[in-house]
Amino acid sequence: MTDVILFYDAGCPGCRLFARIFLAADREGRIRTAPLDSAEADRVLAGMPERRRFGSYHLVAGDRVASGAAGMGPLLEQASLLRPLGRLVRRSRAARAVAAGAYRFAARHRGRIAGVVPRVDLPR
Repeated sequence: MTDVILFYDAGCPGCRLFARIFLAADREGRIRTAPLDSAEADRVLAGMPERRRFGSYHLVAGDRVASGAAGMGPLLEQASLLRPLGRLVRRSRAARAVAAGAYRFAARHRGRIAGVVPRVDLPR
């Protein structure tokens, strides 16, 4: 099984919720999470400029990195309950555009979203 790591901003309530949703949808236990400011992120994302690193989530599967809006299809495909949606996003330009737009909206408004989402902690 490929080691799949979802790096997320642990200081962002919406980002923690986002990561928790993917963990819950991952019935096969393929995804594990790590904060962007962790020693593991320092090691795995070492060549990534800091602005890009802290600008979005990053899904690392083997030697591939999928990030932000462009990474929605690969991320959805990793979670067993969301896999059909991920395949649709990968195959359909329209679905990719919708997924990317939803991600960009959430990223742009993450401060407001933080005020309405419940506190969610992730397993370590």
